[in-house]
Amino acid sequence: MLRRPLIKIFKGVSISLTTGIGIGSIYFLHQNDYELSSIGAVRFARAGIAASTTIADYKWSLMGVPEGTEKYQIKMKECHQRGADRLLNLAKSNGGVFIKVGQHIAALQYLLPDEYTSTLSILHSRAPPSDINEIKKVFQESVGKEVSYVHTYVICL
Repeated sequence: MLRRPLIKIFKGVSISLTTGIGIGSIYFLHQNDYELSSIGAVRFARAGIAASTTIADYKWSLMGVPEGTEKYQIKMKECHQRGADRLLNLAKSNGGVFIKVGQHIAALQYLLPDEYTSTLSILHSRAPPSDINEIKKVFQESVGKEVSYVHTYVICL
């Protein structure tokens, strides 16, 4: 007898919670111009997935391969390349500061494997372009004034 009211309460709470999360998500996306990359949780999740995938890749790819052998070196280089590709995709997907971090990593040639520095060096010369409207929006938020108020003209390349 007590079971039916509990089931009704559980269903009601579940429906309310799902509806609330859905409406909250839509509102949050609307506030961010429906751009997933601008949501911190999405960016953080992408970074976490990339990091954990790379760690697992190294662990599983090198498992059982004797260290110091030629096969180990080959496997390590393959892992480095896959990790670098993941970082490049992460930087391109998340943009902003992730591009800057990728550029910094590419400059650490004295510290990191060539696979990372050469793959991420693309971010120096061929970084994904930024939309002029996005630049103006960031400028407005940072400075508190429109670009046209501070600068006579802006050159878009």
